Amino acid sequence: MTEEFGNILTRFRNQYGDKALESPRLVKIHPLTSAAETVKRALRLPTAVIRSIKHDGVHATGKNVIKKLSHNILIRKSLRNTRNNKYNSILRSLRIVKSPEVKLAIVVHLYYPEMWPILEERLHNINVPFDLYISVQDRDKHISIDKIDTYHQATYIIPLPNRGRDVLPFLVITRLLRYNKYEYLLKLHSKKSPHRSDGDEWMKGLLDELVPSDISRIIKTLDRISTGSIGPASHVVSLSRYMGDNRNAIETIVTQISTRGVAEQVLANPSRYPFFGGTMFWCRLDYLEPLLNSDLTPDDFNSEQGQIDGTTAHAIERILGKTLHEISNKKMYCVRKGKTEVLPNKSFLAKYKYVD
Repeated sequence: MTEEFGNILTRFRNQYGDKALESPRLVKIHPLTSAAETVKRALRLPTAVIRSIKHDGVHATGKNVIKKLSHNILIRKSLRNTRNNKYNSILRSLRIVKSPEVKLAIVVHLYYPEMWPILEERLHNINVPFDLYISVQDRDKHISIDKIDTYHQATYIIPLPNRGRDVLPFLVITRLLRYNKYEYLLKLHSKKSPHRSDGDEWMKGLLDELVPSDISRIIKTLDRISTGSIGPASHVVSLSRYMGDNRNAIETIVTQISTRGVAEQVLANPSRYPFFGGTMFWCRLDYLEPLLNSDLTPDDFNSEQGQIDGTTAHAIERILGKTLHEISNKKMYCVRKGKTEVLPNKSFLAKYKYVD
């Protein structure tokens, strides 16, 4: 990239001399779109580049650009490695052993420990053996979780940095679970939504449908290898209506875990790729393989700044819907009053009650 940029600068100098360096004219020097985009990114501070070329010449400017880029890349790489190594160190310290005969792992992100009694009450409806994995902030690592009932086999409390909301902890933990041969998961989190006056109602509505008093039909559906995820029927959200500021991130991640063609198809027809609002669902573990096998690391997730949209976590929330089912070749189900049904193959454009 740097060599290409230097070549473009040289051709520009030969053609225009010391005339003003305007990025549209510079882009026309090279016919390749990739090079054009490189130039546009490189000229975010065109005045400094112009001054350097006029004063020091093309070659000296090229060296300065290389030096600065290399310095920034080294710093960025160092920060990335430090952050990712912190997660790796935490995970290496865990001693996870799947309980015998257990197929189900329940993964809970407990950002608000005071909400645990609400989740615990619902977990009494789980009448198949399960192991419980709870991610918390470091300050809550000594939290005490009592055994829920006879079906509850083992509990693992995993302290993780406050990053990536409930999505990053889920992916980090699930990457461990696949090596322990669980078959399916239930993803929950202590959804408080303090920015909304109806946050309690939202949470109750999600749990009412997702963990009914009788889960037998849900488990039966999960036993089918064609199943992807099962989410609350009243919380199917239109990607078309609620794309938000996530379009670029969705395109990047979908291209990484599938192909550019699939990414273009999703973005061209977003009404046909709904997702579950609230990001709570049941799923088979193999449905998540494209994400689990991706190059996504903790560093790819935004630091916590109170965002309500436009982060990597929000993009993945949307990908976890119909998009990932198409990539995984799985069926997306919804559950209402304990009954599961395949999500109809239609456009979803309806307004979601809990998103402004």
